[in-house]
Amino acid sequence: MFRSPSDPNPFSSTRCPYVFQARCGRPYCPFAHQADDTVDVVEGCLGYVSKTNPTTTTTNDGQHPYRRKLRSHADIEVDEEEDEKENRGPDGRKRKVPKVPHRCAKCPKKFVKFSGLQRHYLTHTDLKEFKCRLCPYESNQKEHLERHMSIHRYGEKCRFCGAPIVPQWFKHHEKTCTAAEERFSQLQNDQKKLLEKINELEKQQKEQSKATADQFSKILEKINELEKEQKQRKALLNFRQNYWDANVCHENLEIIANKSLIVHHKGTNSGYCSSVFAKHPILQDNKSSDIFYYEIAIGNEENWMSFGFAVKQQNKLDGTIRSRKGTYAIDSDGKIWINGEGKGINDEYCYGEGDTIGIGVNLATRHIIFTKNGHRLDSYGLLVASSFGDDSFHPFVSLHDSGDKIEANFGANFKFALEAL
Repeated sequence: MFRSPSDPNPFSSTRCPYVFQARCGRPYCPFAHQADDTVDVVEGCLGYVSKTNPTTTTTNDGQHPYRRKLRSHADIEVDEEEDEKENRGPDGRKRKVPKVPHRCAKCPKKFVKFSGLQRHYLTHTDLKEFKCRLCPYESNQKEHLERHMSIHRYGEKCRFCGAPIVPQWFKHHEKTCTAAEERFSQLQNDQKKLLEKINELEKQQKEQSKATADQFSKILEKINELEKEQKQRKALLNFRQNYWDANVCHENLEIIANKSLIVHHKGTNSGYCSSVFAKHPILQDNKSSDIFYYEIAIGNEENWMSFGFAVKQQNKLDGTIRSRKGTYAIDSDGKIWINGEGKGINDEYCYGEGDTIGIGVNLATRHIIFTKNGHRLDSYGLLVASSFGDDSFHPFVSLHDSGDKIEANFGANFKFALEAL
């Protein structure tokens, strides 16, 4: 591998033009494709490349060969004798074998390319960047990891995750999966308890909501009852204090002292109308209710009678009041009178002994209301005048024959339910 000292250039490489580049202080071998950092400086003097003899250096003290540097460089050269032996077959003939100029300094392996030698040097270090995701195996070569992963295809499978595991690492992997499974089971139990707690809270909330809804429903029912009662009270407030006025009563009529509500015809002159008015008028600005209504119960009726609303100041107590202007009445034969004008006879409006007849006015809409025995009669289109309720209209009743008897109800327990209006 080395030339003898008697050669003109005893310390030059036999395989490559190995020279020293004194300009950078680093000898470089194009064959090895690397620079040698261990520069051997003789007598503290860096040499430079001689143009005449590139294998020697020139210093101030003369020519100095670099024996040690050539020996160091020879470590990465290929032994020609060894190559010659390796390149011969069993029959002693030479064979074409690719040259492998790169040899590992720590093991007998050789490489054609320097990049292969660089990858190989990683095997002599502790740096292992490639790790198996199924077992603790680590490698500094990617191809080693790929070969390792192939054995997982034929290994045992984990009963927890189903991954194929190498037998020597199966216990370690199973232990890891067992811990993960226990943790997962614990999380599932915690989640189950949390769901049970949530369901319990939802159940309690539903029960509370139901109880609240029931309580609220009872409160609403109570409010509706109170509103209904209040409405009835408002509707009746305007009538409870009313009664027949003894000062405005025909002499043939008698007001019986039962709250002054019963009127009896005591006269002997039959066929002659006798009338009586109520004490209080209808007030349109009454804030307690928009409805004015009263009923009469027929105790005895021989032939004919009439009742309704009329102007108290303009009418006399004898004769027929129904036909006078400003009168709204209904006769026992079914005839309706609106502002003193007859609207014809309707059999539906006829009444007699034992019936309870009611008449009223909706002060807000001016509609007239007729009822019979608790049922409302058709009175669509029948309206009072705009002047109705100006403190001059009073309830009245006219009896015709002796023995006729009625009882008025101005606001207590009507047979017709006013809340239906």
